[in-house]
Amino acid sequence: MATGFDYSHQPAGRQQGFCYGFGMPVQSESLPCITPDVALFLDFDGTLVALASQPEEVEVPPGLTGTLAALSRQLNGALALVSRRRLSDLDGFLAPLQLAAAGEHGAQRRTAKGLLVNAPAVDMRHVLQAAKGLLQLHPDLRLEQKSLALSLHYRRTPELENLCLQVMRDAVARSIGIDLMQGKCVIDLKPVGVSKGTAIAAFMDEAPFAGRIPVFAGDDVTDEAGFEQVQRMGGHAVKVGRGQRWPATAAPVWQRWLAGCKRHRRRPARTSRDPKGLQHEHRRNAVWPLWAARLCFAEAGQTEPLAGEIDALMRAAACCWGPSGWTIPRACRSDCGPFANC
Repeated sequence: MATGFDYSHQPAGRQQGFCYGFGMPVQSESLPCITPDVALFLDFDGTLVALASQPEEVEVPPGLTGTLAALSRQLNGALALVSRRRLSDLDGFLAPLQLAAAGEHGAQRRTAKGLLVNAPAVDMRHVLQAAKGLLQLHPDLRLEQKSLALSLHYRRTPELENLCLQVMRDAVARSIGIDLMQGKCVIDLKPVGVSKGTAIAAFMDEAPFAGRIPVFAGDDVTDEAGFEQVQRMGGHAVKVGRGQRWPATAAPVWQRWLAGCKRHRRRPARTSRDPKGLQHEHRRNAVWPLWAARLCFAEAGQTEPLAGEIDALMRAAACCWGPSGWTIPRACRSDCGPFANC
């Protein structure tokens, strides 16, 4: 049974030490700020949902679907799932939400416009036969047959790891064009030349991802191709959970961060003199950036002597508000110390 993930609440920014960019709280120590020019790529198992003993037993956390929908809207659709699962499985877990996504380690991909792109099929007969032979001898193993790939799960029988690896490596050696990857209690077989990295690269060549800064979050060694790809493109890798090669972010911190990324906008107060609540909205727009700026300066160790400068700067920046929020002008972000990280 999967446990532990919950996206139904919004963290308290000041207590958790968040800085702010694009109106979204971010753990400043290890997580990148989400700004309007970001393209966000997310692994599914172990990143958005907790791992389970069997693939179908994962539980979608409360609020996750709403959080992803809100993030996708805020990024104008530049959000995609990048997973080992089939696209149909991802859609089933997140229904009715349907996002741009790459499945089967990039062998399947659905663009933001809904176009399906498949890698060339390879002959999986030898690896499928080997996996089924293991399953007959050890019924607690689990085999996932996908459109273009296979996954052999041994989470319930971790003592069979070496046996499963040896058998499947022998089968791959008798095959052509098949790559073996080992993850957390799973062995993935996929076509050579496709990966989460190639999927992210393909998305970044298309609207609405093109020209943005890629951010990819994953939890497993099978996500490393994606980490390497976003870093080559000047983006950010977020390793969820324990890690040695990549800076790690604790799962609870990641969950609070993602939950806090969706903006909660209260309905403006309506009065007889202001039936649409516009005066309230304008006041809120002027106060919010000032408050966010104070938090940014606090993160950088600056204190109240700078309050006058903050006030002046943020009164000027308040004019940058639009229907979808506000951003500090690019010139300010590059020249104003703490704002360079926002």
